[in-house]
Formats: sequence, structure tokens, C-alpha cells
Amino acid sequence: QDLEPQTPEDARKLVRELEETLKIPGQMKELKMFEEAVLPSGRTLWNLESTDKDDPNHCVVAKWQLKRGVREACYLTMINKILSPKFFDVLRTQQQLGYVVGMGIGSAANFNFLTAQVQTEFPPDYVRSRIDAFYNE
Repeated sequence: QDLEPQTPEDARKLVRELEETLKIPGQMKELKMFEEAVLPSGRTLWNLESTDKDDPNHCVVAKWQLKRGVREACYLTMINKILSPKFFDVLRTQQQLGYVVGMGIGSAANFNFLTAQVQTEFPPDYVRSRIDAFYNE
């Protein structure tokens, strides 16, 4: 079924189907604003196993979460401009941790993020330790 409504009636039908499928009591009056979790201070670790047990690749993503704001976005932009080339050089070129190594910034509804990512065949805990060591330099 096409999930992209073409008419207002298509949209209403889609909402009714979602209400029935998700067992939402009554009719939704409005669509709720996207909510995001505030990460606790320190470290939050999610480890998701691959669905392909024969694939040797892993991906380690480390995010710094800051409240959303112009000042925070400016800080993250400067940090990214300074650290991103060095991150690539140290983890990709010198340590050869993986082919896909990068750093970037992003934003969501309530937060700005600095993201470091390494796709690798090395164990994720080892790669995470290398990212930590990079930040601690």
C-alpha cells in the first residue's frame, strides 16, 4: 500500500489505519511533536548485533549530545572543522581502523550532535577505545 497520501481523505484513512494498528483509543486530534530522549550524563552504550553472523563488519558511532541552540551549533561547527580532518588522519590513515571513518555534526528536534563514526572489521570495544583515546588527546 502507498503510504504517501495524495488527498486529505487519503491522509485521514492512513491516520485511521494507524490508530487501529497501534490500538490508539479514540481519534487523534493532532499529531504529537517528535520527542527525543535526553541522554544521561556520562556514557550510554547501545550494542546491536548484526543480522548477518558471517559479516565481519562493525560500525561504532559515538555522539556528543548538546541542547539545541545557535551557540551550541556554532561550537560544534568549530569543533568539527578542527577535529574532523585529524580524526580521519589518526583513525583511518595512521591506525587503519576502517575504510569509512568520519566526523560530522547534526541536529534533531531538541539537540545538536557531534558524531564520530568508524566502520571496521576490528572489535567494536577496541574501536570505541581508540575513539576515546582520540578525544582524550
